[in-house]
Amino acid sequence: GEDELAIYVKIGNRSLPPVIIDTHLDHPGFVVGTDNFVHSLGSFINPKMINQISFSEKIPVEFYTSKGMPLTKGYIFDNKTENNQIKSRYFAENFLQLPVNTQVFPTINTGKKGDYFHLRAADNMATVSVCLSLIELLSDSTDCNITFIFTKLEEIYQLSATGIANRGRTPFENILSHTPILVLEVAPVLTKAQSDNGDLAIASSENIFQTLNPNSTLLKSIKTICQSEKTNLHFVSIY
Repeated sequence: GEDELAIYVKIGNRSLPPVIIDTHLDHPGFVVGTDNFVHSLGSFINPKMINQISFSEKIPVEFYTSKGMPLTKGYIFDNKTENNQIKSRYFAENFLQLPVNTQVFPTINTGKKGDYFHLRAADNMATVSVCLSLIELLSDSTDCNITFIFTKLEEIYQLSATGIANRGRTPFENILSHTPILVLEVAPVLTKAQSDNGDLAIASSENIFQTLNPNSTLLKSIKTICQSEKTNLHFVSIY
């Protein structure tokens, strides 16, 4: 299913209590504004971090039309802050001025270092790939009932996830206070923490190449929450 907030995929045995696996789709964190500057799209900067940001670095980017079609390449530079948001000038190959609402994505660079595969600006491509593999791997399973949620607007104040939480349902079922949720994210390693409702948020980290191993943290977490009667928020960061 699909609505204005997310794409939803249901697999497994629907007679069992549902488990939600959530991750967000990529969308531009920056757009070209009416003033011909590039503006961050809803991503606020902690004022205490402003001095740690390089405002002179040229950041390679790719420009897309408002409908998502490739337009050209270039870079953003001369970064400033305005109301705790980034505002940058841009250079675009073969263009003097880009249309308003042109989407701006950092150029994706990849590289291998030892046993690790590094992705720059891969948030959240890595976990979406893992979810698609999980759907294929678990599609015939009879001992789980899983709804995958791919939210659309994450950079803008987590609007999609907030909207779904406030609505309290997916196209397939209601989201109850005891519905287990597994959140996948490209993020640094986190430690155990308490969620807002007092339940334990179990945070772990997993190399992307290990995620589909039968003994992986991710698959063990899925098995645990499919069989658990406790309310747990599981957070797995992919690196």
